[in-house]
Amino acid sequence: LGTVKDETGKSIEGIRVAVRKTWRNKSEGQEWNQNDTLYTDANGAWALMNQETMVPDVVTVVFEDIDGEAHGGAFKPAEVKPQIKQTKNGDKSWYLGAFEAEADVTLKK
Repeated sequence: LGTVKDETGKSIEGIRVAVRKTWRNKSEGQEWNQNDTLYTDANGAWALMNQETMVPDVVTVVFEDIDGEAHGGAFKPAEVKPQIKQTKNGDKSWYLGAFEAEADVTLKK
């Protein structure tokens, strides 16, 4: 969850937000990903609500202006790797947990 604003502090609507969750099995050298795509609302806000899942090792969030001059101008893309906060333990099953990752960004033209 988070917000996207321009350099003046104005919220930007319609920014594509690509969220990649990465899990790593270090003992077997395996890695797998799950990708989700959503868009900022009129307030520049975005939120990805998943059902219970295993907490990922890394979350990467890419912000991209896909509508050019609409919604305030053409903005350069940005990428962040926010901190992951586990919000629920997987009580009876190792994969039934929950997490949050917040990313507020300022995009430049």
